[in-house]
Amino acid sequence: MGEVYDVTNGRDYYAGKSGYAVFAGRDASVPFVTGTFTKEESKKTTDGVKPGDLDALIDWRKFYEDEDKYEFQGYLIDERWYTEDGKRTPHHEKLLRRAEEWEVEKARKKAERAARSKK
Repeated sequence: MGEVYDVTNGRDYYAGKSGYAVFAGRDASVPFVTGTFTKEESKKTTDGVKPGDLDALIDWRKFYEDEDKYEFQGYLIDERWYTEDGKRTPHHEKLLRRAEEWEVEKARKKAERAARSKK
């Protein structure tokens, strides 16, 4: 989601022809959720990401935020993620709103199921 981490400590996963090599050196938000690990897929916007896949994307982002061996380096300047002055782009803000809306929807559905099970 436009955040850059140094994955040198995970070179076995990210280097050369390893399974996650597509994640190194580019934004890989879309390949992460689609499972299509190609450079072409990494160029796509997240507009087509299904609401249910947003959970995985947010969790993946949190993994890197929390993982000590991958040091945060900065932001990807890209029309999808961050502007040159480090601000989120409209596309990025839209994705975050969609993720929040999905969380609200999940909570609503969970409450409905709980109410039905009490009957």
